[in-house]
Amino acid sequence: MNKKIDLHTIFQETERRFPWIYQIDDFDILYHGWRQQGIRHGRNARFYSLAYKRGWLSKKDADDFRKYIGLR
Repeated sequence: MNKKIDLHTIFQETERRFPWIYQIDDFDILYHGWRQQGIRHGRNARFYSLAYKRGWLSKKDADDFRKYIGLR
């Protein structure tokens, strides 16, 4: 079972669910909002930068991000 979810995969899911989000810049805004929420709840900002740079999230974090943007 793969526990890593590519951010590109989540971008494609977002694009299918919300057709007006067709550019990576729009997706970046969603990621930034999720990041800010996580920081407000005590998570380290560095986690989000590293996750974005490497291009994937753990399944748990990916599910949380999907929930934040309304995919779940």
